[in-house]
Amino acid sequence: WTGGCLCGAIKYECDEDPVSAGLCHCRRCQKWSGGPYYALVGFPTATLKFTKGTLTMFHEPGAIKERGFCGRCGSPIWDRYLVSLNDFRPEKGDPSGPDIVWI
Repeated sequence: WTGGCLCGAIKYECDEDPVSAGLCHCRRCQKWSGGPYYALVGFPTATLKFTKGTLTMFHEPGAIKERGFCGRCGSPIWDRYLVSLNDFRPEKGDPSGPDIVWI
């Protein structure tokens, strides 16, 4: 698997298949993606290699993730949970509103 950002400044590869994939509709992910949801594919962190460029990291106070993006074109590239998934609690949302989490 290979990929990168829009401008080509960031490139990555992974020799293993994804372990998860989904769409998150929470408000944070909507803002991160600039759309109604954030499409994500999870790879084993130990096997993911960045082969070109350096991510610009974003740490939102109180958030459960750190996120990385291309500092040149702004493409969102990477995020990582800062809490154990055993401690993870989904955000609450109104089923009729934009804050519902569908993964």
